[in-house]
Amino acid sequence: DWLNDNMIYLQEYIDSPYSIDDNIDISNTPYKQRYAGITKEVIKLFIKPLAVDGKEPTGSMGDDTPLACFSTYPFRSFNDFFRQKFAQVTNPPIDSLREKVVMSLNTGFGEIHNMLDEDPSHAKRIKATSPILTHAKLEVLKSFGDEKSPRFEAVYKNRVYATTFQSALKDSIENITDNIIEDVKNDGVRIVFLDDSGVNEELKTIPMVLLIGRLHKKLLDSKLRHLVSIVAMSSEVITAHDAAVFIAYGASAIYPYMLFKTVCQLCIDEGIERDEALFNVHSALNKGILKTMSKMGISTVASYRNSGLFDVIGLKKELADECFIGSKVALSGLDYSDIEEKLNKRHQEAFKEEKLISGGVFKYKKNEELHEVTPTLTKALMRAIECEDDSEYRRFKALVEEREPTYIRDFLDIKSDREPIDINGVEPASEIVKRFVGAAMSIGALSPEAHEDLAEALNSLGAKSNSGEGGEDKKRNGTIKRSKIRQVASGRFGVTPEYLVNAEELQIKVAQGAKPGEGGQLPGFKVTTYIAKLRHTTPGKTLISPPPHHDI
Repeated sequence: DWLNDNMIYLQEYIDSPYSIDDNIDISNTPYKQRYAGITKEVIKLFIKPLAVDGKEPTGSMGDDTPLACFSTYPFRSFNDFFRQKFAQVTNPPIDSLREKVVMSLNTGFGEIHNMLDEDPSHAKRIKATSPILTHAKLEVLKSFGDEKSPRFEAVYKNRVYATTFQSALKDSIENITDNIIEDVKNDGVRIVFLDDSGVNEELKTIPMVLLIGRLHKKLLDSKLRHLVSIVAMSSEVITAHDAAVFIAYGASAIYPYMLFKTVCQLCIDEGIERDEALFNVHSALNKGILKTMSKMGISTVASYRNSGLFDVIGLKKELADECFIGSKVALSGLDYSDIEEKLNKRHQEAFKEEKLISGGVFKYKKNEELHEVTPTLTKALMRAIECEDDSEYRRFKALVEEREPTYIRDFLDIKSDREPIDINGVEPASEIVKRFVGAAMSIGALSPEAHEDLAEALNSLGAKSNSGEGGEDKKRNGTIKRSKIRQVASGRFGVTPEYLVNAEELQIKVAQGAKPGEGGQLPGFKVTTYIAKLRHTTPGKTLISPPPHHDI
């Protein structure tokens, strides 16, 4: 009865949840898209697959771009300063696909009451089925807190706050958050909308998560946090990672208006059915948030909200203490003035011209984001392999050492106060390499030829190669091409008694290691007849190893 009398469900007020306002202005979008970091590359490689397939695109592993704090690329997302945490030992990850019955994205708005004091008013909240709001749901949510609306109820009173500023980033953050605190205390505001759509030639926007995190901290300090729901109307949310960052630092919900605008424009340009595309994007973001939560063994978005379950890399600890409470700063770095300097550069580049830039974050492109692996470096490596002496290798080595810093290790030098010892007193290299092991990569991931070459090379050195999780051809047993280490993974692909007894060492995965909390994946086009035979499965079918090992 409490729920029937008091709870409001947004879905009940919406006829067409995945449509969008026909009057939406997309004429001046390119400037704002540039500012948001949306490029031709992002649209082609990321947004279009979301709209067409309803899931995030699959890419090969490895990121050879610099950490966000080292990057000089003006359109790098501020959300790249945060790296997702994952459970390693104490809290095994949930399989968000096979165990989705225990997962929930249900999101509430309005005051949270004392759970120890039961009262019908505790059920007086607005409920949504996802923290990702469509345009229709956003408008309904606003109507319940709008004093001019017939639906208005004071307990849902809301106000929209622009997140734009001209200069003095830190002062601007303090001013906006102070105003919100004042309105919550004295004017009964309960739902706070943070809106960054006002960016223009004169105004920049405060990175949304910086504002969300600071507001969350101030509300806690003022003992007002239970009263307020924060909704981010942001151009910065393109991926599920972006959304997860916002939620982990305090956002109740997100309206990714620029993503939706871009999808609408894509539908016009390529003749894609609009409502279906918006449904697919919404679904893909939901799946991505569930996957991110499941990496920490968290099943409800309510438990993930305000958790701060990210490592902060490259922001000053004092800043993190003010804005990102509960998060570990893995590497200190930028302060408010440094961030503002980056924003100034971004703003200047964004409003330089109207057309979208090509972009070069996912793939190398000249004069775009820096990549460690470049065509020049790849050619140099090939020449070094083919050259009989070491002259080409030395050239390759020089290119590697002279490149721009990309990783933390590039800033480190060996510093030792120990005296060097005679080389004759050191164990010979031929003995040291016997303790080496090769990385675990399956035949399907590499190719039969590369997989066999690695095994033969490591066996020749007296070291151990690792089969990976895709089985191994029994013809290699008893030969120099046999992998001494063999894996039993959560998918159990290729595991037979014969496979096991021909190993010198067995690795049994409790959970996936290479992509923790996500599971392993071999795309269907790599599952040839030969690979399918080894794995005892069907050719052309995408194969996924669950994040946790369900047998364990």
